[in-house]
Amino acid sequence: MATKLISRLTSWFRLHRRIMLENGSGVGGADANFGRGIGAMAPVTLWRGKTIIRPLLECSKKELRQWLVARDLSWREDSSNQNREYLRNRIRNHLIPLLEESYNKKIQERLATLAACVQEDQASIENSARNVYQQLAVRSRDQIHILLDCLLPLSKAIQRQITRLAIGEVCGNLKRIDFRHWKEVEDLYYFRPG
Repeated sequence: MATKLISRLTSWFRLHRRIMLENGSGVGGADANFGRGIGAMAPVTLWRGKTIIRPLLECSKKELRQWLVARDLSWREDSSNQNREYLRNRIRNHLIPLLEESYNKKIQERLATLAACVQEDQASIENSARNVYQQLAVRSRDQIHILLDCLLPLSKAIQRQITRLAIGEVCGNLKRIDFRHWKEVEDLYYFRPG
């Protein structure tokens, strides 16, 4: 188990160093997605324009406690982690144990793997959309124009990202923009063009 923790920490430091080199500061430039989604559960994610790195996310509490005990170190836990008022705690303390017991003992591992895959897919979609956006976006004063004839043949995933980029450019950020807004825009694209 100690080897597993050291391996994860080593990977984390390599990744963090790469992010620092790529971004100059370790802080990403993207705002949260429309409803951050499962990709936000990955060990490295962007949130509110900052890179969040959680190197031990895939380690269980039991593994971490055993590692600390073996080194005569004490466990510390934030008292807010037991507060049922927070959804994350209800998921962590009640839903995950129920899923482990009733459905899949490795649910946390499976969710972490899924989150990492989704995050990679999301990054690819964002890069593709950014390239297409640069070709399609026509700027005039404080407006962005994109021809529907060019936008509609694209996949909905790319359409969503292009819409995010346009909103972010016009508004300066994506605060208070969520998936519901995308559905309203999609309705405009497909059912009320013109």
